[in-house]
Amino acid sequence: MSYFLNKRCLVTGAAGGIGKAVALALAKEGAELAITDINAEQLQQTADEIQQLGAKLLLANAADITDFTTIVQMA
Repeated sequence: MSYFLNKRCLVTGAAGGIGKAVALALAKEGAELAITDINAEQLQQTADEIQQLGAKLLLANAADITDFTTIVQMA
């Protein structure tokens, strides 16, 4: 059994690189994911891959996490 099974995880930078790799690894471990990145198109690709793995995607939100107002709205 995975430590991340049914745990809620927020992954920033999930459109590519390390963030995407972390999001997909967590999805494979059964985590419930909220993902964000400033790049909406690539973020949607990651969201699609997560759903193809059968993982629960709680939120896929294109956002600039350096903007405090945006973070408050996401929360």
